[in-house]
Amino acid sequence: MVDILGYVLCPILLLALGGILVLGFLHPHQTYATDLTQGQAFVSGLNVGYNTLDLIASFIFAPLVLTYFQKDSHAMDDPISCRLIFKKMMKSSLLAAFLLSVMYFGLTYVSSFYTPLLPQEHSPEERLAVISFHLMGPIGALFSCIAVALSCLTTAIPISVISSEYIHRDLLKGRGNLYIATLISLGISAGMANLGFMGIASILAPVLQILCPGLIILSILNILHKLYEMRMRKMPVFMAFALSTISYLAR
Repeated sequence: MVDILGYVLCPILLLALGGILVLGFLHPHQTYATDLTQGQAFVSGLNVGYNTLDLIASFIFAPLVLTYFQKDSHAMDDPISCRLIFKKMMKSSLLAAFLLSVMYFGLTYVSSFYTPLLPQEHSPEERLAVISFHLMGPIGALFSCIAVALSCLTTAIPISVISSEYIHRDLLKGRGNLYIATLISLGISAGMANLGFMGIASILAPVLQILCPGLIILSILNILHKLYEMRMRKMPVFMAFALSTISYLAR
């Protein structure tokens, strides 16, 4: 499954998004004036960025990726082998973070030129389609559909596998078979999907804005612990949770 995601689906996704970005940079419109200051724009973008669920998904994907790197290792108790696996994961994580950053920065930058083209009343999920159609006509709409479909698919496949295993192993205590757990997982996903993008975002946004700062701190501490054997500290994580909670309630 990881091979299919890495060698087939992700490259097609990157090509589709890359084509939209390249054409967007080559034929930019006049930028759209906004009343937001730089600080307000940054804070707004940071809060909205939490809704992408990338950080939460990374906690779920990490065990799956780890098993992929472990499959060629026969001595997981060996410190040298563990460090080698960690280095491979760090390299792949940095590459993924770079590509994801390029896509997010690029799409944000291109969108800033094409805001006047968007309908007055539009949903956020419509923006990529409108811009793509303007740049390439019907072909742009196809590129947009491919990008959105593969973005969802490359996320849905591993999450459905991991959640099915969790339901089967932990909730059902091994009863039944994995197909039943998979049907339960997909049924929950179908129900959530019918809420629509904004419906899901409105439910998750408060939770994510409280959790994400603490999870970012936790991720950094874990990396430092693995790289430099630093002692793990819980206090910075709890402080981040407390500050994000206070900040959210104070709005």
